[in-house]
Amino acid sequence: MQKDINEIIDEIASEYGFNPIDFAYYSSISFGFSSGTDSREQFKNHLTKRSDENGIYKFKKNQKLYKEISEKMKDIDEINDIVSPWWMMDVFGLNNAKASQWIGDRHFIEARDESKVSSKHVDKIQYTDYLEILNSHLKNKNS
Repeated sequence: MQKDINEIIDEIASEYGFNPIDFAYYSSISFGFSSGTDSREQFKNHLTKRSDENGIYKFKKNQKLYKEISEKMKDIDEINDIVSPWWMMDVFGLNNAKASQWIGDRHFIEARDESKVSSKHVDKIQYTDYLEILNSHLKNKNS
């Protein structure tokens, strides 16, 4: 199983000696520290001189430290690709999801046009198999 995002950030923070609460990230290529934090002061030579619109001082991309942390942050990008709130549109196409239902920890989605579905995170399932899973879940729930 993949590591959770907080575990990854905690490992990076431990390795580089900063407080994980101070760390802010947008993606593996855009991250830094919140203004007014000890970590921002500690790493100020590696950060941009001006904060972005959210008050984050991002790492300068030409720094060795940026490259090292960026590589470790790619695991977070992979997790975010899976749990992105936009993943249904990304995977199934705009307005291509016809119906969806959670059964236990699985998410079932019916697509209008299967040819528009593209992802390594989606498994095709026959409708009869879906009904068997649903029936089994309902039987277990009522037992």
